[in-house]
Amino acid sequence: MANPVSSATKVPKAPKQVPGESLNYPKMRFRCADVGYRKCPWQLEGYSAEAMLATIKKHAAEVHHLELKEQSIRNVRNAIHDAA
Repeated sequence: MANPVSSATKVPKAPKQVPGESLNYPKMRFRCADVGYRKCPWQLEGYSAEAMLATIKKHAAEVHHLELKEQSIRNVRNAIHDAA
């Protein structure tokens, strides 16, 4: 009997960088300060906004005691930007 395939979408990880080659995936950054928590120094870098969102939600719950609702999630998505 074959194992059932999960319906969850897997987010591809960025390829390993080979010396002398550049990545095709831009690195993204989120900073808590960019959504109003000016005194919070926490930031996160990754290659997928969707993958980062789970970690951001966990930080919001554990540190700020917040459950991110629809509008807050939109604000977080808008604050994720390319890391320069």
